[in-house]
Amino acid sequence: MLLRIGRREAMRKKQVLQLLTMLTATAAVCGGLFLRHQPMEVAAVRVEKGNICRTVGVAGTVCYTQETPVTAMVSGMVDALYVIEGERVTQGQALARISGGTAQEQAVLALMTHLDDDGRSALTQTLAEGSVLRAPVSGIVQRVATAAYAPVQAGSIPMTIAAGAPEIVCLCVPADAEDVRVGQLADISTNGKHCGYATVASIKPMIAESSSAYRLILTPQDGLTLSPGIEVEAQITAEYHAQVTTLPLSAITPDETVWWIADGICTEIPAQIVQTDENSAWVSLPEGISVVNGEFDRCQQGVRVRIAEGRCGTRWISR
Repeated sequence: MLLRIGRREAMRKKQVLQLLTMLTATAAVCGGLFLRHQPMEVAAVRVEKGNICRTVGVAGTVCYTQETPVTAMVSGMVDALYVIEGERVTQGQALARISGGTAQEQAVLALMTHLDDDGRSALTQTLAEGSVLRAPVSGIVQRVATAAYAPVQAGSIPMTIAAGAPEIVCLCVPADAEDVRVGQLADISTNGKHCGYATVASIKPMIAESSSAYRLILTPQDGLTLSPGIEVEAQITAEYHAQVTTLPLSAITPDETVWWIADGICTEIPAQIVQTDENSAWVSLPEGISVVNGEFDRCQQGVRVRIAEGRCGTRWISR
């Protein structure tokens, strides 16, 4: 009798344990299904109209098509220097004054005693004109190879004037040269500061066999004054497309696809990229559609998603 009661109790405990196990499993399955059907919050961006601008960056040096030397007519010492490098001058402008040395003055005095009044007057005028260095042409002082109180020899070239048309000489690699065309616009800057614009005048391969670089000549636009010899940076606009459908590059996967969000369902489709620049891509997708922006490893085909409010275009938001 006692044995029979003990068996019934054991059976009842076993049934209770089985029931609890079934209830736990059912709860886990239901919980998993519930979580699975909960939409995942994501950051998203829309396909919108924008501009695509692809540039080629090069560095160059400012040169002028004509360099004119300024020759000293007399020997002596520079006792006045009127200009500095980079200064614009006009033809005939005084650049420096040279005073004759003691030996020269003695020679002139000795010569004066053998000349009549007209000869002495002409010699004095010639020496006066020769003691002042004047700009032979209008242009920009490119080089000053002397200083105040420095000795100067007759026939030497203490200064050089850059005249003619200014040009910016640049070098670029073949890959960049393929995208550059004559007539394209270039944004010019010095020391990181924008100073004007130039246009591509010519592009030719270097003659040297050991070099594969290309030589670019940029012509500064009117109003842009650049000192000869200075280094400049140029951003050449290789391509420009206005008001095309664009997406930020952060919304495009490494496989050049996007995760399209439609009716709360996430679907991977080709991005259909036409052109890119540093930040955006021109895509052949309908304007206004929404796509996931970033952390694509969390995306799955057909998963329900919800665009996170107030976080569009920034990042994913954790659940």
